[in-house]
Amino acid sequence: MPVARRIRQFFGEIRRRKVIRVAVVYAVVAWVGIQIAAATFEPLNLPSWTVTLVILLALIGFPI
Repeated sequence: MPVARRIRQFFGEIRRRKVIRVAVVYAVVAWVGIQIAAATFEPLNLPSWTVTLVILLALIGFPI
C-alpha cells in the first residue's frame, strides 16, 4: 500500500473519530487551568515550580 494512501486513511480515521475536536477541547481546558493556577499561586508567593507541578499532575490525570 503506498504511503500517500496510508496517510490519507490515517487522517480520515482521525476525522471520523473526532480526535482533533477532543484534542482542541482538552487544550482549551488545560489553558484555562494553567491561567487559574498562575493567578492563584502568584498572590500566595509560592515558588514558580509549584505551577509546573500542578500542571504535570493534571496532565497525568492525578486528581487535584
